[in-house]
Amino acid sequence: MTQLVFAVKHAFPELRRRLEENVFFFNKEGYGVSIAEKTVDGWPHLSVDIQGKNGAPAAPLLRRRLAEVLADYIMEGSVLPYLSEILEQHYFYFPRHERCEIIDLSEKIWHRERGKEGFLRTQVLSQLEEYLGRQDYLNIHGLLVFRLEKWQAALRRCLDQAVDEFLMEKEYQEFIRLLKYFVQLQEPKVYQVHVALDRQGNLVLLDQDYNYIEEQGESADWDDLTGDRDDFLINTLIAVAPRKIVLHRQVQSQYPKAADTLKHIFEKRVSLCRRCKICQEATGIINLKGKH
Repeated sequence: MTQLVFAVKHAFPELRRRLEENVFFFNKEGYGVSIAEKTVDGWPHLSVDIQGKNGAPAAPLLRRRLAEVLADYIMEGSVLPYLSEILEQHYFYFPRHERCEIIDLSEKIWHRERGKEGFLRTQVLSQLEEYLGRQDYLNIHGLLVFRLEKWQAALRRCLDQAVDEFLMEKEYQEFIRLLKYFVQLQEPKVYQVHVALDRQGNLVLLDQDYNYIEEQGESADWDDLTGDRDDFLINTLIAVAPRKIVLHRQVQSQYPKAADTLKHIFEKRVSLCRRCKICQEATGIINLKGKH
């Protein structure tokens, strides 16, 4: 009989679940497998007892299979507690509720980017195969901390990215809050603004009677605003402060960032048009009452 023992520090139930899911594979190969838990010197341990055919020790194939199970556990099931440890070490100054948000975001980033980190699993699996090929005892925490520097570095990159995104979102929300307050103080200059596109694909702002809004002024030449059109549209509407804003279909699809920001700033004042006369025949209406 062969007994393989794994010492763990985090996510113990997750590891046991993964091992138990593979018992069927081991038994199918003619081995008797049992899994037991115990605590040694304060550390949880999992022991995998493998009774080989005719008393033979566990074959290399089974050790490789165990290495694959452990590799998947490390790449998926043990990420959260180590992200939390890194956060406590390097970003301890964030309030607790913000740390929780950062951890959730960093975990999402890890799973989102994991496909690009395929070499990490290969490295982890290689280390596990090498170690289990000659040893029956493995301290998984020690392996992660002292042998898998690239794995630790990848976690740190995800956490750093999460912090950056969190701070950007926080700054954005504060910006939106200030703009909402400013809009509330503004006296509306027009009742309604239609935001549409002309036949050249330029943004146009029309009032409720489909006339060009004077505040648009010389900005009708959108060719000079490449890269700044979203900001210019938002600033213009804030200056006009209409009671109602109708975003027409083409605007929503071509300027999603501006549309989303306007919905946050003006909230219920914004309505989204899916299919109307302006969307279908905008050029005719605009050219009749606007510029040719």
